[in-house]
Amino acid sequence: MEYPINKGVGRSFEFKGLQTIYVFIALGGIVIGVLLYFILGLFLPFEISIILVAIVMIGSVGVAYYLNGKYGETGLLMERGARKLHQRIQNDKRVRTLIIRKGDEF
Repeated sequence: MEYPINKGVGRSFEFKGLQTIYVFIALGGIVIGVLLYFILGLFLPFEISIILVAIVMIGSVGVAYYLNGKYGETGLLMERGARKLHQRIQNDKRVRTLIIRKGDEF
């Protein structure tokens, strides 16, 4: 028996084709655009500031869609995690301290 309520439980969030993290990237760009509009509105004429803000907002949404298409739902997070992996493991202890247990002597 299928209930009409809670159909989306367990699925990831999606808005207009953008999945979870990419929605927040797009929203972040839009918020930055609004803040930029307030700042540029003090110093530049209206036409120039509105054009720059529109470029920032459209660009951020475009980047979000590009990343969504390239990496998918969790691919961007996996890509960032792979960059943080170490290339090698380094141990600066002396060989003697690695071989000998505490309390033992040569």
